Amino acid sequence: MIHLRDIWRLAPAGLLLVLVACERGSDETADAVHMGERDVSLTLYSEGGALVRDRRELRLEAGEQVLLLGGLPHTLREDTLFVQTERAGVLSYRRGGVPEDRRSLWRRHIGETVTLVHEPAAGGSRERDRAGRLLGLTEGYPLVQSDGEVLWLGPDSHWRMRVSGHDHGPGPDTVALALEVPRDGQELLELRYRADGMAWQADYIAVLNDSASLMELTAHAGLLNRSGQDWVDVQVQLLAGEPRDTDDYGPGPLRTMQAEAAVLSEPVGEFHLFSLPHRVDIADGERLRVPFRTAREIPVRKTFLTDFRAGRQVSDVTEIPVETRLSFNNIASGLGEPLPAGVVRFYTRDRDGQTQWLGEARMDNIPTGQRVELSPGRAFDISASRQQTDYQRTGERETEIAWRVELANARDESVTVRVSENFENPTLILAQSHEHDRISSSRIDWPVTVPAQSTVRLEYRVRVRR
Repeated sequence: MIHLRDIWRLAPAGLLLVLVACERGSDETADAVHMGERDVSLTLYSEGGALVRDRRELRLEAGEQVLLLGGLPHTLREDTLFVQTERAGVLSYRRGGVPEDRRSLWRRHIGETVTLVHEPAAGGSRERDRAGRLLGLTEGYPLVQSDGEVLWLGPDSHWRMRVSGHDHGPGPDTVALALEVPRDGQELLELRYRADGMAWQADYIAVLNDSASLMELTAHAGLLNRSGQDWVDVQVQLLAGEPRDTDDYGPGPLRTMQAEAAVLSEPVGEFHLFSLPHRVDIADGERLRVPFRTAREIPVRKTFLTDFRAGRQVSDVTEIPVETRLSFNNIASGLGEPLPAGVVRFYTRDRDGQTQWLGEARMDNIPTGQRVELSPGRAFDISASRQQTDYQRTGERETEIAWRVELANARDESVTVRVSENFENPTLILAQSHEHDRISSSRIDWPVTVPAQSTVRLEYRVRVRR
């Protein structure tokens, strides 16, 4: 008789084993059957986690079957596992022999031979795999003796340890599936489940021209895999939105691929789904960065802004920062597609043509047609200071406040600075040196033009009702 543990030793990793029993409780000999095609697709969520669709095709004989399905991630959420078949009836599925975490798996291999796989830093060369002996765990990470030295495989190590599970039977990457097969023939199984340890995040590279009037914007998708499973030749979709709570998976090793075509997108419920145009490989512990979309010659408007809570009492002269604001419209002449939330990094080219970093800003989800305004940093040669010239209560629930704001421009060209004042309560303007734009009952903006190499003073008095 061939036992389950014996068949497991013979099976290549990730293959599917079939135990055939004509009657319940029968002691018939078990047969190992290799599966046919396997097709895996992933939907990654920007807030963390993934939906996995794993399709496997194989030939089954009539009767009751127990299948061992390997190649599953350690982070699989068992309560989300669902198996769909074409003809067979699903009797049960369970996951057995799963360690509490990866350290539990490592402890079972202390004293045994393991394989060390080198993951070089960016720009480094990969060393050959080498054998070693697992001595134990220190601070929760493996301590391995190899080639006459002892290596600690902590978070910053460039070595990863691969262990063999052939003598422990079905492990954490396996689910046992019991089926009732009505007749001989091909069967298509689809496993659907959610798994932790995976996520994606958009980021953008914006290159401005000399005058910051046009920019080239390239979107990237960073795919993170810490599921304990290497995903090979998988189709990936990316969901932008917040269908569940955020988990912080931290940074990972970065690898970049070239995009072969534009990313396709479509609305799904309250979210937006993006499909990568080609299948990818994502190793465990890796972060894969895929160019997402590029648009050139997007019109940009540059402005300058000071933002201040002006309704409080202040006695000292206050220096206030002047922020650079860059804005553009997400219309067909530019990107013309929904933009997932992410960090936008701004660059420009100096006189020698070298690319220089200007700063970065975080962008929210941007629908098609919406205007985007981002602040990559503070202006270097535009400054502002302010002094409160009066603060007095004129009634039980009224206060009059007067301010003087001085704007200095050290550039060789004129600029416009928007002085944005927030009073937090309904406000009436009593006097002003410049015309204003009322944003709301409590927020007022004064756009002030400051000539080159000059200083301009804005003065105003308001009544604030509480």
